[in-house]
Amino acid sequence: QNFRTNRTMIHKTLNFILLYVSICTALDTIQEFHRQHPDKSRWHWGDPYNGIPVMLGTLFPNQNPIEFSAGCFQNYTATFSGDSNGGTLTLTAQNAANFYCTDLLLILDMQTWYAKEIYMHGTYNEQVSWKTGEWDAVLQNGFQIFEIRSGIMGELVDLYEFYSLMTAESDPEYVMQFLTKHSNWDFTPRSQGFINLNHSEVMSGDYIAVMELDGDSLLITYGTGSKTDHVAMALWIDSELYVIESCTKGVRRTPWDDWMDNRPDWSMIGLLRLRPDLLKKFNSTAAYEHFIQLEGNEYGWQNFVYGWIDTPSLNFPPPLLSQNVPIALALVEQMKPDIANSMVIDGLNLRLNTSGLGTLQIQNVLNALNMTWGQLWSMPESDAFRYPSRPSGSPSLVCSSFAMSVYRAAGIFDDLIFEATEITPKDSYQLEIFDGDWNRPLACRYDNLPYCQLNGGWRLDLLGFNTVPMIPHVDQKCGAMPPMYIRTPPVC
Repeated sequence: QNFRTNRTMIHKTLNFILLYVSICTALDTIQEFHRQHPDKSRWHWGDPYNGIPVMLGTLFPNQNPIEFSAGCFQNYTATFSGDSNGGTLTLTAQNAANFYCTDLLLILDMQTWYAKEIYMHGTYNEQVSWKTGEWDAVLQNGFQIFEIRSGIMGELVDLYEFYSLMTAESDPEYVMQFLTKHSNWDFTPRSQGFINLNHSEVMSGDYIAVMELDGDSLLITYGTGSKTDHVAMALWIDSELYVIESCTKGVRRTPWDDWMDNRPDWSMIGLLRLRPDLLKKFNSTAAYEHFIQLEGNEYGWQNFVYGWIDTPSLNFPPPLLSQNVPIALALVEQMKPDIANSMVIDGLNLRLNTSGLGTLQIQNVLNALNMTWGQLWSMPESDAFRYPSRPSGSPSLVCSSFAMSVYRAAGIFDDLIFEATEITPKDSYQLEIFDGDWNRPLACRYDNLPYCQLNGGWRLDLLGFNTVPMIPHVDQKCGAMPPMYIRTPPVC
C-alpha cells in the first residue's frame, strides 16, 4: 500500500514538473516563432483530428468482460454488474508501457459521463446510479469507453485546434494540410488565376461549383468526400446575369460581378454546363418563379446532415463511428438542446411521424418498433418534410438541394421521382447531367478540364464528375468512406 501511495505521489510530482517545463518551453517557442515570423498570424501546434476521443469498446450490463488496450496500459478488462437501482463499473489495468505513462479514459452513456485517469496497475471501481430512463438506455446501447490519447493538456490544445479549424480563424493552408493528411486530397497548383468571362458566355442553368477552403467546408469535404463545399447557379433575370444560391445568409440572388468580387482570392470556382438536351429543356421562367417562392428563406441547417447520412454505418468518417452517434447526440441535447433539436432530433421525429421526442423517448420508440438507430437515421430525407424550427413552414434546403430543386422546377428531369434534399454537393456534380464535351470559351481551355475553372490557385478536380446516372430515387442509399470515398454501391 505504501508503495502504491509513493508511486502515485512520484507520478503527480513528475507530471507537475513536466507540465511546468512544457508550458514554459511552449511559451518561449511561440514567442521566438512570432519574433522571427511577424507575418504569421497563427502557429498550429496541435492536431485537430486528435481532439476527438478514440473509442475502445462498448460495455453492456451483466455480460462477459470486454478487453481493450490503451496508450499506457496494454491490458484492460471492464465489467458492469447492476440492475435498475444502480451498480458497479469495474476497470482492471495491467502492463504499463513505462513507469511514467497514464491513460485518460472517458466512459459515457446517454445521460452521464465519467472520466478516469489511470496512473497505475490495479482495479478501479465506479459506483453508478441512474437518472430517469438511463437504465433502459444502457441496456440498449451500453457504456462506451473512449481514450483521450493526448491527455488533459494535449486534449485542450487539440480541441482548440479543432475549434480554430472549424471557425473563421482557419486559414486555407491549414485546411489544405488537414485534407491532404486525412482525406486523400491532392492540391495541384494552377497559375491561370481569375478568368473574367464575358456575361454572354454564361447561360441560365450553368452550375457553379465552389470550394472556399475554410473551416465550414470540412463538414462537407471530410464528411462526404466532396471536392466542393458550395453549389450555386447562374440565372438571367430581366436581362441581368445573377447568381442564385442557398447560403448561410439565406436563399438569395446576387449580380454576377458582385458575387465574383466577394469570393476569397484562394477559392476555387468551376462553371459546369448542362448537357445540350437538358439545356434545351431548361425553362428560365419556371426556374425564376420557383426561385421567387424561396427567396429570403433561411439556409437549410435542419437537414444538413440527412443528405449526407444515407446508410446505417458507411457515411461516418473516422474516428467517428455510427455506434457513437446516439450517445453523442444525447450529450449534445443536454448541453445545447436547441442545436440538437433543430439539426438532428427534429429530423428523427419526422421519420418516426412523432413530434417533440428527445433521444431517450426516441430510444423507447425504437425499442417498441424493433428498430435500430442506424435504420432510423438512414431513412431518406423527404422534400415534403417541414421542420418545426423553420419560420412559416418553409422547406429546408442546403445549397445543392436548392440547385436541384431549381433544375426540377425548370423541367429538365421531366417526371423523374427523386428527393432534392438527398443531394449533397458531391452527389450533384457527379450526376450525369452535364456536358462532358462542352466547347468551352478559349480562356477556359488552359486547365484541360471538361468545365471552366474561373478562379483558384489549385486545380479543381471534381472526381467522379458526370458519371452517375440520374435514376429514380437517386442518392438515397449511398455509402462512401475515407480516404477514397468510393461510392457503395456504384449505382444508388
